[in-house]
Amino acid sequence: AAVQVLLVKSEATIGEGVSIVASGGVRLLASNPMGLQSIAAAGGLSLSGSGIGAAIVVNYVDADTIARIRSSFANPTVIEAGGASALHADFSLIPLPLSISPEADAIITLPDVTSVALAGGAGTGSAAIGGSLLGDVVNVTTHAGIRGAVRFNAASGPVAGQSLSMRATSSTRFVEVAGALGLTTGSAGVGFALVLGIHNVDTLASIGHGATVRIGGDVSLTAAAEESFVQVAAGAAASTSAGVTGSFVVLLINQGPSGPGTRALILSSQATPTTVIAGGSLALAASDEVTDSILVAGSVAVGSSAGVGVASVVVVRTGVVDAGIAPYAVIGAAGAGGLSITAGQLAEFDATAVAGAVGGTAGVAGSATVAVHHHTTHARIERGVEVNGENFGAHALQGVALAATDRMTTAGRAGQVAIGGTAGVGAGVDVQVITKDVRAWIAPGAAVAANGNVTVDATSIDRVVSISAGGSAGGTVGVGVNASVSVFSLTTRASVGEVCAAGTATEAACASSRATVVAGGSVRIAALGELEADVIVGTLAIGGTAGGGLRAAGAVLPPTPPSLIWDKS
Repeated sequence: AAVQVLLVKSEATIGEGVSIVASGGVRLLASNPMGLQSIAAAGGLSLSGSGIGAAIVVNYVDADTIARIRSSFANPTVIEAGGASALHADFSLIPLPLSISPEADAIITLPDVTSVALAGGAGTGSAAIGGSLLGDVVNVTTHAGIRGAVRFNAASGPVAGQSLSMRATSSTRFVEVAGALGLTTGSAGVGFALVLGIHNVDTLASIGHGATVRIGGDVSLTAAAEESFVQVAAGAAASTSAGVTGSFVVLLINQGPSGPGTRALILSSQATPTTVIAGGSLALAASDEVTDSILVAGSVAVGSSAGVGVASVVVVRTGVVDAGIAPYAVIGAAGAGGLSITAGQLAEFDATAVAGAVGGTAGVAGSATVAVHHHTTHARIERGVEVNGENFGAHALQGVALAATDRMTTAGRAGQVAIGGTAGVGAGVDVQVITKDVRAWIAPGAAVAANGNVTVDATSIDRVVSISAGGSAGGTVGVGVNASVSVFSLTTRASVGEVCAAGTATEAACASSRATVVAGGSVRIAALGELEADVIVGTLAIGGTAGGGLRAAGAVLPPTPPSLIWDKS
């Protein structure tokens, strides 16, 4: 067994109540680059009995990377900085290259991997068992934050040469393989392979309640998460009696109780309003991208009497991306870039489960791919926020732009082949469940002004491929069942204000529902939702006496997304 427990913390902090005066900038930099590799291999061979091999890999990673300025209303932190200031927190985890020896490595280029578990069992006795288990529990917290009540250039005010960059980034990549083999001339050969991943990633760039930040140049808050997964589970078994194998990939992302997500936020409330003034541009950007993720489970079982093979891939992901300004904040962005608030998600998953079984009497094969995605992508200006209220001297092209964008490409393939001397039975199913809430909005009570354009955009684009296909053959009976089920619940909305609850919409009755937008250029409010789903289902069943196949496909489709200016806004 290979077990790694990694508890890592990297922190750059200014304490509560500290006072700093600098002619240049103030920089807090926390970084935590990691490489991970765990390998376990086991084999059992018996010439007169049972052969058993088991390989186990467990990785537990808890990593905190924090850059922050502490403060409180009772003991505020005061900073006066004349130059470029930065709070950066950066985390990364990558696989490491496999190595045999320096001489061999010069000739053969092996792939980079994070984990490998390989096991085999062979014997002439009653059973041969090969089992591999690969498990990850990964909790990553990356925060760059200015806490509440901080006074950042509150006294000196914005002057030329100042800037503030707040950045929290997390990048993880996992490449993992679990393989198992069981071979025997006895009664049972068993192969079992499991890859289990539990990942929680929380990435935050924020300015806290009641803070005052005045910068002569640009201000940026960036929270960016990147993830990639390649996970393969493969099992095989053969016996002169029964061969049984199962291969499984289970990936759970952001299911933790703390509600992990990716956020770029200016926090505020009516009781503790926050002020952020930028002489240049003010940009809030939150993004979470899961790219090039390939999940494969494969099983093959052969038995003189019976062969049973099962393969399954399950993905459950909750993606929360939030970029916004909380209620009653006072915001200024006088530069050509103005104020931009962007929230973006990208998800790319390709899942394949294939099972094969051959038995002298019966062959039974089953495969399933299940993907459940729940996305929340918001770009927002909340109630009571004032944007560019004092707009003297602002650039002529100054704009305000909100954009929430969510793009997904997901493919699921379930396939099986079952052959039996008497009966061949196969079943395969692919399930895709996608729930999205993609919204960009200016809330009621907000007042937004710009010399240039004001845009509010929400975009959701989905490409889905679902394939379930298989074949069964038996000397007497062949039975095959394949199905594809897709369920979509998609909300895409861009809006200003809210619906007025009054029976008759009047200026007075709808005052609390109204938002105010003043633009020297154009105003655009746009929502775009695109869904493309390709579903393929096929079954072939052959039997000497009877052959029966059942195939089914179903989809639940979403409504059309709106773009709205609500009553009296």
